[in-house]
Amino acid sequence: MISINLVVRKSDVLNEVSLTAEYTGQKMTGDDNAYGRIRTTDEDADALDRFWLEACSDATDTFKRFVTLVNTTPDYVVAMSVSSSYDVNLTSGMQDSLRSFFVNSIMSKWNQYTNKGEVDLYAQNALMYMKDVEAKLYFKKRPQRVSPS
Repeated sequence: MISINLVVRKSDVLNEVSLTAEYTGQKMTGDDNAYGRIRTTDEDADALDRFWLEACSDATDTFKRFVTLVNTTPDYVVAMSVSSSYDVNLTSGMQDSLRSFFVNSIMSKWNQYTNKGEVDLYAQNALMYMKDVEAKLYFKKRPQRVSPS
């Protein structure tokens, strides 16, 4: 078995959510209130914290077969024990996709309040990123023959 750790920094994710929401509000035409409605503010911290915890729960549920340790405060840290055939070269890409899952999952939930037209887009993106994480997690290296000495 191989031990791997994935870390998603909450502050990075929530900053990305804030930037994405702000950009979405700015780009909307025909809705003068979009920017103020869609962007996040300090008053939204409780809702965003709840969405963070829901994304943590979803990720942990996906990894439950492998989890040896999980922490959700202040960052999402998951330690997993995976097959010895796991390709450790995929860990970095898996972590990137997991971070993108968090951003899209939270954006989907945020848009339930502020911009219902983009809920499905972000939900589909979150699912796509989590499927990418799973594909990397379950990918097995081809066995290599050891030549006799």
